[in-house]
Amino acid sequence: MERWEAPDGPSHVEYRLTDLGRTLPAPIGAVGAGGFEHGDEVTAAQDAAEAGDAGPAVPRLRPAAGS
Repeated sequence: MERWEAPDGPSHVEYRLTDLGRTLPAPIGAVGAGGFEHGDEVTAAQDAAEAGDAGPAVPRLRPAAGS
């Protein structure tokens, strides 16, 4: 983000996105779209976890022999 002060002093300040900042809407939008698409599943998983029913156990990964 860039900050710019008007030449007449700090009574007027503008902020604008940099070139890098302008690249953010696409990935942020993708996260939002994923949340919208899978929101019900996430809510159900959260409800199940709060109720103590997290569903089937997830197998734990074990380090390879000799690691």
